[in-house]
Amino acid sequence: MTGLAPAVGSPRVQLAPTVVFSGVALTTLAGVTLLGPGGTDRHLAFLLLLLPFLGIPHGALDYALARRLLRPRFGRIWGPGFVSLYLLVMAVVIAAWLFHPMVSLAVFIALTYYHFSAGDALADPHTPMMLRISEWVARGGIILCFPAVFDRTAVQRLLGYLAPETSVAVLLDVMAVLAPLCGVAALLGIAASVVSFTRQRRAVDLIRAIELAILVLIFIWLPALLAFTLHFNFLHSLRHMLGVADRADRLPAPRLWARMFRLSLPVTLATLLLGAGAYGLLGGISFDSSRLMQVIFIGIASMTYPHIVVVSLAAYTDPGVRLPAASTRRQAAAGSSALEPAP
Repeated sequence: MTGLAPAVGSPRVQLAPTVVFSGVALTTLAGVTLLGPGGTDRHLAFLLLLLPFLGIPHGALDYALARRLLRPRFGRIWGPGFVSLYLLVMAVVIAAWLFHPMVSLAVFIALTYYHFSAGDALADPHTPMMLRISEWVARGGIILCFPAVFDRTAVQRLLGYLAPETSVAVLLDVMAVLAPLCGVAALLGIAASVVSFTRQRRAVDLIRAIELAILVLIFIWLPALLAFTLHFNFLHSLRHMLGVADRADRLPAPRLWARMFRLSLPVTLATLLLGAGAYGLLGGISFDSSRLMQVIFIGIASMTYPHIVVVSLAAYTDPGVRLPAASTRRQAAAGSSALEPAP
């Protein structure tokens, strides 16, 4: 996520998430247009189905990043120390949410805006500054501010499970005011990317334009929860996982995916067990939208804080982690995978 957007010099990391996300998003748009959007319960079930395969594993790879970063410095104690600190931060976030839900929700939305913008942006030293700014504003704004305008009633009801509904209404008013600015930034980003592509024929500019255009379409046309599910799993999580795993010697795709899921599996299973336990403690095992929203999104929030810290530290201290804005020389020197243990 943050700081681990695809390296511009890596075509596989650039193209694969765009192709998958575009295909799934356009297919979903066609299905919703022909068959109708379906209900919130179906969208929650869809999100719940995808999280164990994409959403949670992309965060679970923090363990692999931390191993490379911390084991050379702290030896065998790095693992227990890292896990303990990670869980402590998650516990603090959950406790803060229970005591101050509105403040926690507002901070989480602001952090998520930064997280999606910085983590998914496609930029390198050759990208004009105004295009970088417009993409940064658009990425987070489309995902967070557009729903406050185009699916206001449903979003207010869903966020009402996480914080007092009157306070949620004020927060959505602020986001609705920002939505036109985000829309203008998206249009500028699309137009500037197309112009840049026609002049320089760089694939990254075309990819940026396609992604921004599809994000605008789905967050205007689809229910917000369904659009979020598509973006979070098929673009954001997939891009992060490939960005972490990509390596200079181009490991074959089946082995690459097998390695990613093997490394993320223990943390993914532990997260699912904790989530299932929390859901049960909230009132049983029946399918209940309010409890699912609380467990899923407060759980995502609790993992987001330590996740951002880990990937940011890895991005700035480990040359094996490849950054979109890194120089060509640094990318060429990054010959090891973040999924491999440090020597």
